[in-house]
Amino acid sequence: MAGVPGTPGLAGVEIVSVQGNVITSGLATSSATAPCPGTKKAIGGGHGIDNIGGGTFSALLTFTSAPVVNNTGWSVSVTGQSSDDWAVRAYAVCATVAP
Repeated sequence: MAGVPGTPGLAGVEIVSVQGNVITSGLATSSATAPCPGTKKAIGGGHGIDNIGGGTFSALLTFTSAPVVNNTGWSVSVTGQSSDDWAVRAYAVCATVAP
């Protein structure tokens, strides 16, 4: 015999990613926001680095990696120094969340 159904949890989990502004070498900041589609909420997130030109990094510093207002996406900002083109990539783990 089945028990009493529990409260709804998560549904429709998906990962959204957005590339930030491209830095063309030197010391600069790249920022990006990955928005969740529709009414989905960010239940997690993070970032990566797109090493577009294949250069080498002498420094990387994450300034921001956090959900945006009302958990509708994930925002990141990274300052780095590289010998070639690069950009930050924001990732949001989005889902429909039960009230």
